[in-house]
Amino acid sequence: MSEKAKTQNTDTSNRLERTDQKEAESVNKQVQSRQMVVQKIRKNRKSSFSIFMVIVALISTVICLIYQTHYTDKTAPVITVPTSEIQCPVSEAGDEQLLAGVKATDDRDGDVTSSLVIEKLGPVINNSRTITYAAVDASNNVGRATRTMVYTNYSAPTFSMSAPLVMRQGDTLELDKLVFANSSVDGDLSSQIKFSFDSSVNVNRTGEYPVHISVMDSAGTTSMLDTELYVYSKEQSKIEITLTEYLVYLDVNAEFDPMLYVEDVSHGYPEQIEVASDVDTGKPGTYLVRYTITDENAAGCTQLVVIVK
Repeated sequence: MSEKAKTQNTDTSNRLERTDQKEAESVNKQVQSRQMVVQKIRKNRKSSFSIFMVIVALISTVICLIYQTHYTDKTAPVITVPTSEIQCPVSEAGDEQLLAGVKATDDRDGDVTSSLVIEKLGPVINNSRTITYAAVDASNNVGRATRTMVYTNYSAPTFSMSAPLVMRQGDTLELDKLVFANSSVDGDLSSQIKFSFDSSVNVNRTGEYPVHISVMDSAGTTSMLDTELYVYSKEQSKIEITLTEYLVYLDVNAEFDPMLYVEDVSHGYPEQIEVASDVDTGKPGTYLVRYTITDENAAGCTQLVVIVK
């Protein structure tokens, strides 16, 4: 091949290579352009989807608010009572009697009387206490109403004693086995009695020790008794004086004879008993009567608590 022909072939090859490079560069630019378009489309799709989700959330919130405002049941049942006040003895103040004639209605559920309960009984004040009724509907809305109950025979808790508040020097102090309490509402309240002393009791030293006794019933009424525990010497325990009662309640201005409560003397004669009493039935309060007996070789003592009210 001549030199001229070789030169022509080389030029042709170079032109072809330059053409191929240009075409490749053009293709790459087109691919990059398409990729940029795809990315923009995807970005726009994400942005549109986010906006769509925000719109959906807003619409859902609005629908919920409209439903809660116009369709959710927020109205409690209405309770009606036959009378604003009911009078009854304590023994007839159970749920059945207190719910008799009481009704509950709801604007959607209708009659909901079966859901009625006595939610609370207030404290007794002047023999009266407040009843709180409650009723519930299907949406758990609670309606309430109150009514006054008047007890015809209520009384505050009372105390009683099985033995006198006296103990022999050196013996074990067990007041909870001597003092009891009873309530017209709750019955036996003995386990609820509280004892307290102004100072610690020395069972090895004779003397008088003030004791405070209290108990509260479920109606919120507290009864209190302030009296004395008497610790006597061992020599005074040889004669036993038995009383018919060791705590009595008296009405104001009632007659009182302390000897009427003496039942028996272990030996000796009742006439030998000496009585120390500060009872004044004309004045409400708590009083103490102490009985003692002494002969040549023995002695004995006991006491009676008198409450005038």
